[in-house]
Amino acid sequence: MKKVLAFTIPTWSAMVVNSLIGITDFWFLSQISKNYMSIVGIAYIPFSIISSLIVGIGIEANRTKAKGNPINFWYILIFVLILSSSLSILAQGFSHYFLFFTWDNPMYKEIKTYFSIICYAIIPTSILYVCTGILRGKGLPKKTLIFSFLAVILNFFLDFLFIKTNLLGNPLTGCAIATVIADSLVAVIYILYFMKKRFVDTSKMDIRKFVTNALINSTEKLFSVSTLQVISNLFIAKISVMQASIYFGLDRFFSPLLLFSYSFFEWVLYSKSKGIKTSNSIYLIYFGLLVVYNSIVIQFMNLDSIGLIYSCIYVVYLFIFFIERTLVANFFAKEQGKIVNYVILSKNILFLITLFIVSNLDKLSLLSFGVVNLLFLFGEAICLMVILQKQNKHLKMV
Repeated sequence: MKKVLAFTIPTWSAMVVNSLIGITDFWFLSQISKNYMSIVGIAYIPFSIISSLIVGIGIEANRTKAKGNPINFWYILIFVLILSSSLSILAQGFSHYFLFFTWDNPMYKEIKTYFSIICYAIIPTSILYVCTGILRGKGLPKKTLIFSFLAVILNFFLDFLFIKTNLLGNPLTGCAIATVIADSLVAVIYILYFMKKRFVDTSKMDIRKFVTNALINSTEKLFSVSTLQVISNLFIAKISVMQASIYFGLDRFFSPLLLFSYSFFEWVLYSKSKGIKTSNSIYLIYFGLLVVYNSIVIQFMNLDSIGLIYSCIYVVYLFIFFIERTLVANFFAKEQGKIVNYVILSKNILFLITLFIVSNLDKLSLLSFGVVNLLFLFGEAICLMVILQKQNKHLKMV
């Protein structure tokens, strides 16, 4: 258990700290206009989907390094720079089409302006994924926490400079530029740190295998719950404002515990590559933490009966999501990400079709959404578990 916590807590903490960057942006912008928060939130919908295409690079860097396989740092760096630059240019060039769902929005011009700048944050972000993945694969997740704090501090300073003082004459433009500059500075510092510590490996590696696995990992992220949640928000917008506020409120308050699932995902990749066993008690601890935290959130938000029921459904959902991430990590550790992609894509298609039907029948509510969301995630987890058990049984027979 000590090894689990020693790895997951720093990784989790770094993820939580990174989330503070978005909170910092919202805090500065909200002091000027509440509309700015909406503009940033809407612009991040396509940005999140596009940036998910490079997440798999960090996952593969973790797995490859944990297995002791060589990673030619400069080869990978050149690859991610070419890929991320292409995505950024593509995003800006076709920003009008990426923002198709905002064409009728009176703030479309502001949304497009922010998106056209923030899309270039994909470039330094890709470098951050590579560096954090390598450090986690080397068993040094605590180092990533330091860089996360540095990113928050730089972003806060630049937000103050560009938003609070309105140095550029446009708070939204200043906010986007602040994010791009802060991420770029941290990326440069990461590279310099790697060079100083001699973490820059120039050994020969199977670059084709690395890229293939990274793209498969990214595809899973594209089909995953996080991207699906972004699309689901379009359905949530159709329910009552009061129920939607409960949904977004719980989503925001539970985000730290949700991030723990992703940090444990990184641990499973690392531990499976190293042959380290994980105690099942972590599941009981996590569920207990969810229940206790939920009781606090219920009191803090002063939820009504509908909110109370949904919060309980959401707790079960988060616990199953924790299990689902563990199962997915097991497949990734075996380099079998394609299986996961097929299962998740099938589930997502059926889930969205179901939401569309429920919405057209005027039966869409916070509770109906919660139940449908929970049932489909449960079905996905069961499917992955059955496939994994069959594989393990086959290996034992062999």
